Amino acid sequence: VTFNYGNKVTCQDPVINWVSPSSKQNKLITNHKDQLVSLNLKGVSKQNQVQLLLNGIPQQFTFDPSSGDLNALLSCNLGLNSLVVKADNGCTPVSTSKKIEYINAISKPEIVLSSHNNSFNRTSSSTAKITGVIQNISNKNQINVVLNGNAQSFNFDHVSKKITIDATLQNGVNQFEIHALNKAGGDSKAIEIIKEGPPPVIKVRKYNGFSSFNSPFKVNSNLISISAYVYHDDKSSKFEFSTSPSDAGSVKFIPSNGSIVGNLSLDRNKVTSLTMSITNAFGAVSKKIYFINGYSDLEEEQQGQKSDYYTAPTNNSSNSSNKYNSSSSYDKEEENDSGNQKSNYKEEDKNTNSNNFFTSPIIKKEEKSNNSSSSSSSSSSSNSNSSSSSKSKSSSSNSSSSSSSSSSKTSTKSSTIIKTSTRATSTKVKSGGR
Repeated sequence: VTFNYGNKVTCQDPVINWVSPSSKQNKLITNHKDQLVSLNLKGVSKQNQVQLLLNGIPQQFTFDPSSGDLNALLSCNLGLNSLVVKADNGCTPVSTSKKIEYINAISKPEIVLSSHNNSFNRTSSSTAKITGVIQNISNKNQINVVLNGNAQSFNFDHVSKKITIDATLQNGVNQFEIHALNKAGGDSKAIEIIKEGPPPVIKVRKYNGFSSFNSPFKVNSNLISISAYVYHDDKSSKFEFSTSPSDAGSVKFIPSNGSIVGNLSLDRNKVTSLTMSITNAFGAVSKKIYFINGYSDLEEEQQGQKSDYYTAPTNNSSNSSNKYNSSSSYDKEEENDSGNQKSNYKEEDKNTNSNNFFTSPIIKKEEKSNNSSSSSSSSSSSNSNSSSSSKSKSSSSNSSSSSSSSSSKTSTKSSTIIKTSTRATSTKVKSGGR
């Protein structure tokens, strides 16, 4: 046995070298929960001389004493983790540490709607329920929903990632926009829901009935007012009008109260038409109205029967002139008759013309010729009697002949139809026998 006095054996302190992560990295950032750590130790011959701690908790590892290699698979917590390695071989203990930040894998949000797969939808309901899932979103603040340009309320479950939107629809188009955003990017969805409704309706206040070119509305003015109103108009409504003739008038639509107002100029005895059209989100409607100014049944009758009627004078002086002209003709025919007969004819003439609505009768040509033959026949009979009788009897015979001629005229007048015309009506009158 050899004892060496005075010479001490040198103790070598452990040495720790980082392999992964690199010793130059003070902090390791990873997107993976499980992180592999590799080191190499010098001056350590046994595994129990090494200690590996993650967040203060000892971790399992493998150690090769011959090579000094140490490997460990660590399960990191989300966020920042502290890793410490200690070595003690009986000399001076040594240690080293690293920071490992685990960040969950980030992907862009993904919006998937289950209730409305299409971007274009129609409904007759006044409400809509939109449902779906938004992946890669952790809270509601990362989501924004807009309806027709205004913020829309919604519900989001951060666990199931389900989104629910309950909305009230307006008539026509309803545009929804859903936006989701995280650190990796964003996603959006746009859908359109049309609430269907009835097409527009035009109601004209005064002229809402049926009219056509052959059956227009009849008015007695060259300028009429148009007043109408529209049902079921909306923001998309467009109004148009046209007239025939093209410059007959002007009509406008007032969207604030849905009314239609304007004026229409009418030429006398000419048909004028007005066409109004309006649309909304669900359809269109057109209304055409026909008018005529100055048309009446009486004017048509007078124009068609003008040759058959005599128009009565409109003032008393004309009636009086006609009356006296008629009386003078009878006076000339009966100039030789007795005073009683003469006064009777004048009285009859006065009765015939006493009504200002009637005028002298128009006697047909055939009746005039009959009167002439009857008068000549009576005259020849009178002359034969005169040649065979005395002057006194001749005077009596002439008086009788004159009376017979007068009766013949009266009978002819009795069968004559007197046709007269006034501005209001047409009347047929048969004169009574004298």
